[in-house]
Parts: sequence; structure tokens; C-alpha cells
Amino acid sequence: ELALSEARYRALVEGSSDFLYVLDPDGHFTFANAEAGHLLGYSPDEIIGRHDTEFLVPEDAERIGPAFHERRTGERATRRIEVRLRARGGVTRDVEMDVRHFSISAHGRGGSFVGTHGVARDIIDEQILQNLTPFESLCQIVELRTHQRIAEM
Repeated sequence: ELALSEARYRALVEGSSDFLYVLDPDGHFTFANAEAGHLLGYSPDEIIGRHDTEFLVPEDAERIGPAFHERRTGERATRRIEVRLRARGGVTRDVEMDVRHFSISAHGRGGSFVGTHGVARDIIDEQILQNLTPFESLCQIVELRTHQRIAEM
């Protein structure tokens, strides 16, 4: 039964259209799902071990630093953050990140901080749709997706 449960969760994580990740307490990736390849152009193996700030646009890394520090102190005021990620080839990707910390304790209380897990979702389609007419939006999305697919080749 445990193997079946693990297989279900693995299928959910690897089949997600969002970039799912886990960071250690110092901000280094310990897990990244396959969507990392689509969003950032790097395989999960290329991401694991690297620091999260390597993928953030420097201005955004500075801006969201306090929000990420909350996860270490146990305070939790910020969860959803819009940031720009640096993908392979210098491409910038606008994403919304849902960031959460997690703690472990043998006694179930007062757990110590052991890392962060989060979800990064590409929001370019939503941004385009907000600013254009329906026909213009469709054309922009098709053009953007075509450029992304060519860049991935």
C-alpha cells in the first residue's frame, strides 16, 4: 500500500504543469520536478544543489529577501509572491510563487525549520490576457509559446 501511495504522489508531482521544488534551510534546491525543464530550461539534476537566488532576477531577489527570511524565523506573513526567474539563455520568466516552510519535530510541537517547499507558476498568459483584446491575446499567446518551443530545441 505504501508503494501505491508513493506512486500516486510521484505521478502528481511529475505530472504537474507547475514547477514544484524543495529548498534546504540555506536555500539550496534539494528537489525539482520535471516542469523545471519547461519553465527554466534546466533539468532537475542541473538545479539540485544550486542556490535559489541563482535563478532570480537580482532586483527581485533583493525585493523578496525579507519574505523568504520569514520562513526561517517561523513568521508567515507572505505566501504568494510574483517574481521574475532567469531561465537558460538569459530568458526571463514571470512567475507567481507560493512559498511555504516546513518543520519537523519528534514531539509534534516546536519543530525546527528544515526547509521550504513551493510552487512556481508561469503567469505570462494571465498578464497578456489582462492587457489585450481577446484576439490580440490569442495571437500573443501563440507567438510566445512558439518562441518558447523554439528556444527549448
